[in-house]
Amino acid sequence: DVDLLRELARLYDGPVADNAKALAAWKRLLEAKDGDEEALAALERLHGAGEDPRALAEILLSRAEPATDDDAKVAIFKRASAIYEELVEDMVEAAAAMERARQVAPSDRNALHELERLYDRIGDDAKVADVLAADAELVEETAARADVLAKLGRVNNKLGREEQAVAAYAEVARLVPDHNLAKAGLEGLLDSDEAGLSAASALEP
Repeated sequence: DVDLLRELARLYDGPVADNAKALAAWKRLLEAKDGDEEALAALERLHGAGEDPRALAEILLSRAEPATDDDAKVAIFKRASAIYEELVEDMVEAAAAMERARQVAPSDRNALHELERLYDRIGDDAKVADVLAADAELVEETAARADVLAKLGRVNNKLGREEQAVAAYAEVARLVPDHNLAKAGLEGLLDSDEAGLSAASALEP
């Protein structure tokens, strides 16, 4: 009975002040009534005061799903991501939570920057390239866009995507002709069988 479980959880969480039993009771209530806001809020509070950051992050993700305000939802996903990274030290889960923030707010450059950093820590260069490509589409200021594209060129080159690297560097050269990183990147590709001619063409004034 949901009402009985709620009364029991409130009793353990309040007058009895038994955190372990309160946690168990609130979890049983949540199993009986999925998405119950009072149970989720209580579990977040209890886990936040305890020593189980992974459980706290999982509760936060559960709280984010029914949220109707996108800004609130993004903020919860970002908080869960930070907990996974800093307290749980699970970069994969941290990135997954941040990806959920990105799904809600695709134009949030802060989320993209966090994903770039997390995927770099994980060592997933392909995901880093995807995030940089998305970020480049959002940047309006010329010099900043050139810097993002230069990083994209470097990562694509690292991945062996030489033609894509040249394309990114060439766009940088078009935006900022004296961009040192783009020039160095293109010069480093001149001896490439795959992309040498494209690199040489991009270097032409």
